[in-house]
Amino acid sequence: MSGHCADGTLLGTTSSESAQTGGRIGSGALVVNSGLPGVEVPYLPALDTGAGDFTFTLWFRYAATTSTPDAALMWAYGSTSGKPSLWVRAKPSLDRLTVRAETAAGAVTLDLPDTQAAGESDRRAFGDDRWHLLTLTRSAGQAPGSRLTVGVDGLDPAAPGARVATADGLAGSFTDGIATPEGFRIGSKPTGTDVLTGALDDFRFYGRALSAADVADLADTPVGGWAPPKDPALWWSMEPGNTEQHLVMRPVDDATTRATPDAGTHCSHGYVRGGATVSATGARYGRALDFDGVDDAVELPYGDAKALGAGDFTLAAWVRYQDGLNTTPVLAWAYGVGGGERQVWLRAVPAQNKVTALLQTDAATTTLDVVAPPGTVFGDDTWRLVVLRRQGGALTLSVDGTSATKQAPAGSLTYDDGFDVRGFLLGARPDGAAADRFHGSMDDFRLVRRALSDAELTALRSADTPVPADSATAVRLPFDTVTAAGAYARM
Repeated sequence: MSGHCADGTLLGTTSSESAQTGGRIGSGALVVNSGLPGVEVPYLPALDTGAGDFTFTLWFRYAATTSTPDAALMWAYGSTSGKPSLWVRAKPSLDRLTVRAETAAGAVTLDLPDTQAAGESDRRAFGDDRWHLLTLTRSAGQAPGSRLTVGVDGLDPAAPGARVATADGLAGSFTDGIATPEGFRIGSKPTGTDVLTGALDDFRFYGRALSAADVADLADTPVGGWAPPKDPALWWSMEPGNTEQHLVMRPVDDATTRATPDAGTHCSHGYVRGGATVSATGARYGRALDFDGVDDAVELPYGDAKALGAGDFTLAAWVRYQDGLNTTPVLAWAYGVGGGERQVWLRAVPAQNKVTALLQTDAATTTLDVVAPPGTVFGDDTWRLVVLRRQGGALTLSVDGTSATKQAPAGSLTYDDGFDVRGFLLGARPDGAAADRFHGSMDDFRLVRRALSDAELTALRSADTPVPADSATAVRLPFDTVTAAGAYARM
């Protein structure tokens, strides 16, 4: 519900009804047990705060005795011993929660004993079959590093019923140098072990440290009431209307399909075809996707957000390729194929040291060429920003700021009904022609449903970090990760 495309996949079931129970926030919560071992989401850029502050909040309920096995409440970033990871386990035999935060720079372990005050019921590790609010934050603390705080039922130690523990010295990022970071999982460890038997509700992740007052607002929410979201990067409400197969599952077409996540707000994740892989070696930003020129491509299925019609748009991507490895490689192709079909495409032509674009509507066709300036070779294995922009009556193609402009053709690129219309394909023609396969790397592909200004395009070329997606961005693929085959139905 955060708008960051961080939908969770329910584990162990395709029936949301079997996973529902009464909630602490709102009306619904998620049942967790060995047959329904929680929820997970793959790594997304929105889930990564680097070495900065963060907050996790999660309502949990379970019953425990001294013999109840350990259970994972939440797990993030990694599950391999000795590698970066962040997790919280309930340990009833020791009557405590344990937090482990490990980065490449070091590790912190933090225990939160469940000490009962006078008049409170006896329980083990908060396992009294009542709802409790788990909060885990990192914030600026004692140098070197930052402060890790875990709390149950509040972050203020003076608040009635709150339990809080802190540790200083947590430095570094959970994802730096990790080729394939893991995402988030609640209710069990990513290996499928340490499964909680109980219920979970209203899981949130913030890219900042919430204050004790913010957490108190959430903790004090009446049972069944509504807690303000406060702009989370991830929010799983567990409400029945948001926990349904037709909303959170998007079937893949075969068991080998992998995906790369959209960092925009439309969840336009790309299907990765062939063996395309991400690499951090020489990427423009973070990581990039490498295409082998044989069978690699990325498919963006057709949808309303990608139906450009007759409106303004900007299509941009960083590409890097070598002339000798390519013939007429397609960078991006959308909609139809053939002389009578509406279509738009970008391709390189190494033999002529140029990049060319075509835009064909129901009314007319326009082609544009940008030839490399004297002394420059586009296909020299250097990163180039290629941009196609339609703005009013003008169509502009640019490569690293060298541009060509013509009158844009009238008419629409897409049909109103959208029946049997292809979406976008990166790195190949829809018919798979071998000469048009792209052999090279691509980074930070984006499709924006407006014409970016010249100043914005200059910012795209010169920024040391990716420019964030705005509300008009239909797709932004940072290519920082590719999921395992068939791992996430929503992807």
